[in-house]
Amino acid sequence: MAIKLDEDLSEAYFRRGLSKYHLKRYHDSIEDFVLAKIKEDILMDEDSNYEANPGIQDGLGCCYHALK
Repeated sequence: MAIKLDEDLSEAYFRRGLSKYHLKRYHDSIEDFVLAKIKEDILMDEDSNYEANPGIQDGLGCCYHALK
């Protein structure tokens, strides 16, 4: 629902990626983490006070590790 309300909300893609990770849907989770990173990069370019979410990179690493 959050993504429908705001397609630029990086945190929503990150949280959905976490949910998919816990469901062992690693490829789908990677897609959401990548989208979260893209959205986050845009926000960081627009707002110098925006802080990066280190969980995005961590989530990607966990997915790749699970996929071996």
